Amino acid sequence: MTGAAVGRRSARRGWLMWIGALIGLGALAWVLRRFEFDRFLALVRDADVRFLTLIALAIMAEQLVRAWKWRQLLHPLRPGMGVLRLFGAIMAGLPSRHHVPLRPRHRCPLVARGAPGGPPVRVRACNRRH
Repeated sequence: MTGAAVGRRSARRGWLMWIGALIGLGALAWVLRRFEFDRFLALVRDADVRFLTLIALAIMAEQLVRAWKWRQLLHPLRPGMGVLRLFGAIMAGLPSRHHVPLRPRHRCPLVARGAPGGPPVRVRACNRRH
């Protein structure tokens, strides 16, 4: 592929990303059109902070166990991969759970950045998996 073709392809992807973002914002506005923000704030104000803290801690503990599981699976490929690196990649991926086309590939570069042995092997391994 020539350099000009690669440039056109990346420009097209850029526009597609912005079109997708606008569609997503429009869908969010449509879903939230009847959302009662004042009622929501009153519920949050009256919520027990201990339970909210417990929920956040439970979610983080669940994701730490998930990161440990991934570390066990990746250990034969890269023995130096740490649980905290994988935990960060998983936590960064939580907001995009509902964007299925983006979900698998966005974590791979995050994991690869801290991989011993360099990113190229890790990213190829991640891309092959999905």
